[in-house]
Amino acid sequence: MLKKSLIGCLAVLPISAFSAERSDNSTYSSENSEYQAPKTPELYDSSKPKGMPITFPSAATLGAFVGFGQSKSGQSEENPKVAWFTGASFNYLKGTSTWSRVEFGADLFKGSVGHSAATIPVNVGFVAHAGYGYSLGGDLFGTVQVGAGLANVGYDGKYEGNDVELSGSEAATVLQFGWHMALPVGSNYGFTAGLDVTKIDFTVGDVDLVQNSGSKIKTDINKRESLTIPSLQLGFRVAL
Repeated sequence: MLKKSLIGCLAVLPISAFSAERSDNSTYSSENSEYQAPKTPELYDSSKPKGMPITFPSAATLGAFVGFGQSKSGQSEENPKVAWFTGASFNYLKGTSTWSRVEFGADLFKGSVGHSAATIPVNVGFVAHAGYGYSLGGDLFGTVQVGAGLANVGYDGKYEGNDVELSGSEAATVLQFGWHMALPVGSNYGFTAGLDVTKIDFTVGDVDLVQNSGSKIKTDINKRESLTIPSLQLGFRVAL
């Protein structure tokens, strides 16, 4: 009798009573044998505003550098000569994205250039430059830059077989193209290394022509000098 009563109770239960809810919020129904996946939160909520992209911080730096290379005249067949530079630099770095930045700066320098027929001291020079930097991985950055400026130069060499000395100094134009690499080694300082091609142009005017007797005659030789100097530059920077 009890068995028949239980069977009768089950017979009147609706089919939906056999749908079970699982602990993972999924359900399975014997009515249509369909599995309903659990509801999960969205991986990204598009209703929330996106954050600004991370960029490298802006910074101003002060540094010093030395450069060594080879100076060659474009106006004669004279042999190249060893050239050197030394100076100070100021740079402003502005991040533009997570991997790039722009640089603006200026170099104040001195040195010696020339060719086999003349020694040309650079008494003082100034170059303003701008560049585009990009990440080489980690904190290492490479920068392509161009610059232009002026220099005050001397001249000590030969002209038509005679020794000549520049009476004073001449103004020269300076153009520069380079690729530099910056490696920070601390929170506010780092090293730089790069390759530069510098072009210096000027005209030699009044000189003292040294005769065989040792006497000097002032004359205007009006000689054009155009020098190309590829060089290696090494430097040190400190953030201000």
